[in-house]
Amino acid sequence: MKKLIVSQSGGDTYPKFLKLLIIMKLTAIFLIVVCLQASANGFGQSDISISVKNVELKKLFNMIQKQTTYRFLYEDGQLPKNTKVDLDVTKASIQSVLNRALINTSLRYRILNDNLIVVSTAA
Repeated sequence: MKKLIVSQSGGDTYPKFLKLLIIMKLTAIFLIVVCLQASANGFGQSDISISVKNVELKKLFNMIQKQTTYRFLYEDGQLPKNTKVDLDVTKASIQSVLNRALINTSLRYRILNDNLIVVSTAA
């Protein structure tokens, strides 16, 4: 009497391997698309909408930092203490907002590396 030896894998490993390969490819494509979409959204600088009255420049800079990816670099002693700003802008560029905010001051700004704004006195 002969014993029948049966494999547990069933002998059909090639179709299972193809199915696994297709799933891996689709997962990789999905991850690449998601990452590209996230990076495209991260690189665009958003427009700024701010409506403030009688606010100090330091507080205005903090508000802009919360809305955008821009960061401000300045010395506290250079910002005028008694200067208050009134702004009402909707979907304006950072340049437009800063030009309006700094119009009656001796301050100027420079944008470095697309996210750092250096504020200094006009020399």
